[in-house]
Amino acid sequence: MLTQVLNLILSRGISGVAQALALVLLARWSSVEQFAVTAAATGAIVVVCAVCDLGMAGYISKARALGDHPAVRAALAINQVTAMAGYLLTAAVVLIVLDDSMRIPIAILALALFGEKYADTLLGVPIADGARTATTISVTGRRIVALALMFIANGLGIDGVMAYAAGYVGGALFAVVAGRMYIARHTASDGPHADRKIVLRQGVKYMIPYVAGQLRLMDVAIVGALAGPAVSAAYGAGARLGQPALLIPGAIGSVLLPYSATRDSVFARKAGVRLLWGTVGGIVVVLPAFLIPAWMITGLLGEEYASSVDVLAWSLLAIVLIGMSSAVAGVLQGRGEESYVVAVGVLSTVLLLASVAIGAVLGQSVGAAIGLFIGALIRWATHIVKLLWDRSEHGS
Repeated sequence: MLTQVLNLILSRGISGVAQALALVLLARWSSVEQFAVTAAATGAIVVVCAVCDLGMAGYISKARALGDHPAVRAALAINQVTAMAGYLLTAAVVLIVLDDSMRIPIAILALALFGEKYADTLLGVPIADGARTATTISVTGRRIVALALMFIANGLGIDGVMAYAAGYVGGALFAVVAGRMYIARHTASDGPHADRKIVLRQGVKYMIPYVAGQLRLMDVAIVGALAGPAVSAAYGAGARLGQPALLIPGAIGSVLLPYSATRDSVFARKAGVRLLWGTVGGIVVVLPAFLIPAWMITGLLGEEYASSVDVLAWSLLAIVLIGMSSAVAGVLQGRGEESYVVAVGVLSTVLLLASVAIGAVLGQSVGAAIGLFIGALIRWATHIVKLLWDRSEHGS
């Protein structure tokens, strides 16, 4: 397991750097208003992607680890249909709601986001199998392809948002093809399928906390509604620049969920202690972000984003907590604590978004980032306390 986690951390670290660079280029190649709309739309679409997944990503990973291949086949079939239907509905809404300059780029970006979510769901199979090469190719390859295509599109004179969307579509297509190739080689499609109604009912236990977690990406839209597009862009730039740091704890959680499904409570508590120290280590690593001079951010993004330096620092702290709480939740779900994770996920998301809203009203972009940190701290604490103090022996 340790080798798999380290491999995922390395590959997602590389992809995180590429993702951050893509966001920097988007900020430089687009106006403040375009960046704000893109960031807000991305958050909303990611939430829709999470709903359309129906919890299949987490369900597939655990079912595969337990050797329930009929359930895996049924879940993969369900996910393919819901991803396609979800995109068509989202694209129709985007084309109706947005103005002429943004509707086509955002519709293309929506295709990329649905493609990436579908690829991530497929990735649950090789992760559960411990297939390091397949996960590295998917995770790293998609970001490198996206960044390369973004440069090519810009060189051809395509505007910033469209170049960003085009790059992401290419990266998502790469990841989907890589995922489908692995599935074709390692999962017999003509085998028996589990009852889809049962799979859907079980998937809900994974869907609700996942959707609740993704709802935090509505933060940019909330800040924009309360404080205007300029504040929203400054907040969105700082918060989204820190977002790639979430990939590393996310890698840990994606491995821990299927692994903990076959382990006892002793393993769970040991994992909890390590995740606790991992959180402390992550906070120590990101604290120097408070020392970043403003000229570095304005040099990267432009003068309009001067306040984003403090937003980035507070967001990095929040992202460490959000990421590690997701990793802890993976252990809890693996042990059969899905109901607890569902309840905490919903309540903590409400508190997090409320904290962001209050912060935006009281302290503009920096206040919103501090609110994000407070909400993330509450979420992390409720997960880690449950794992460390749980002495029951239940699980799968």
